[in-house]
Amino acid sequence: MKQLESPMPKQVSALNTFWLFQYINENHPEIDVSEIIQNLNNPPQFVENLKTGRIEPVSLRHLMNVDYWFSNQFMIKLYDLIQEKISDVNIAYKMGRTSYKTQQFLKIAIGIPLIGTRNVLKRSVKESIKYTRTKEFILKKNDKNHAIVKLVHNKDIITNNFAMEWHRGVFEAYANLAGATEVQIIKKQLKVDAQDKNDSGDIWEFEIKYKDTPFLKRLFQIILFNIPMVKKAIEQADEIQLEHKEQILNRDRIIKEKTDTLKKNQKKILLIEKKNTELKLRSLSADLTNTEERERRSIAEDLHDSVSQTLGLSVIKLKNIIDSDEYGKAELIETKDYIEQAVDSIRSLTFQLSPPVLHDFGLEAAIEWLVTDIRNRYDLNLIFSNCLENGLVIDETNKINLFRSIRELTLNIIKHAQARNAKISLFLINNEPFLKIEDDGIGFDSDRIFKRKMKSYGLYSVKERLEILGSTFKINSNIGSGTIILISITTLTIKE
Repeated sequence: MKQLESPMPKQVSALNTFWLFQYINENHPEIDVSEIIQNLNNPPQFVENLKTGRIEPVSLRHLMNVDYWFSNQFMIKLYDLIQEKISDVNIAYKMGRTSYKTQQFLKIAIGIPLIGTRNVLKRSVKESIKYTRTKEFILKKNDKNHAIVKLVHNKDIITNNFAMEWHRGVFEAYANLAGATEVQIIKKQLKVDAQDKNDSGDIWEFEIKYKDTPFLKRLFQIILFNIPMVKKAIEQADEIQLEHKEQILNRDRIIKEKTDTLKKNQKKILLIEKKNTELKLRSLSADLTNTEERERRSIAEDLHDSVSQTLGLSVIKLKNIIDSDEYGKAELIETKDYIEQAVDSIRSLTFQLSPPVLHDFGLEAAIEWLVTDIRNRYDLNLIFSNCLENGLVIDETNKINLFRSIRELTLNIIKHAQARNAKISLFLINNEPFLKIEDDGIGFDSDRIFKRKMKSYGLYSVKERLEILGSTFKINSNIGSGTIILISITTLTIKE
């Protein structure tokens, strides 16, 4: 039982807790201080009455009396409880920044405006040592308008951002009391080597930049400050300045929160776009596979219907000639004609797969060949109109994809449109090249096909393929009124 009632180590003076609770009472009356005290005493905490020597449970009376001392762990728990109750992330800085209003700090601050900021920093470091046994204060640098204060904590002492923000506010308060303006304080936690960690705890550094006020001006300010009305006005101005700084801090916090939210949303959007792109690529891959399969089927049918049958007849004719005793010149001529038809069919199929004219003479020449071939093989009056003055310059991959798309769209007219006339056109719109394919067929409901992604028509696959390459694909068709397809090929061309 006695061990439970042992007083906590005397490491931090109640001078620090005094203003914490004073600030809460003045600025956050909605906070239940008794609840904070209750949580602090769970488990029970004890302090030694320095006057009577008695061991007493911690109460608000002790926290508001500068004669008492508390442990580092007790203070860290207090900081955490305050931060839980007050959501303002800058609360510790605000408490430190206004702590000079306590009677104890004001005693330390007597004569501060006369001695100047550099001497104030020396005094504040010297006085701070009296009220804490957790760390060593080192004035690492103290030049004009620039100082560095180093806080080297004792081994096993816990530090947190709340305590360091309190210090940052206190340093700024002293600088302002000394007449300094444009005060900027940057705090950072220094890395501690493993070897040094055995000898000391956390190390924090405060870099203080400011603009000092000349001595005569400070003296004049002291005289003014002793006039009650002016003193009150200066105090009000100081409060306004503090409020302005708080607004800036809140604004920066809001901007940071919104920026973080935007970054998160942007990351989500990029992930969604990545997934959509992957789905489109998989879909395109499947479409290309289906297109290749349709091509293979079409070639197999052509081989079966024309080449295979023609060669089969040729074989039969040759066999009859061999078996015959008489020399049949007419049969040989007929057989030759069959073989020539087979050769023409094979040549046509070869050209459809990869016409040499496409690679040797370009897209326009390949379209002219395609138009001639289709007119010879099918009952469709197909014409080609080239309104371009200069030839298109397209890289090999885009040229092949575009030609295959034109061929597939043209074959689609033959299979589904029941058209008698069709036209392929190349022309410019605002100096940008376009390709148009139109027919006078039965038309169709284009909205229905694209909304339902009816890939059996082949149009949807061609549209997706061209759009992934960067083209635009627009179609205008209604039942009974033919079809017009407009393709922008600007992104496929190379500007010379």
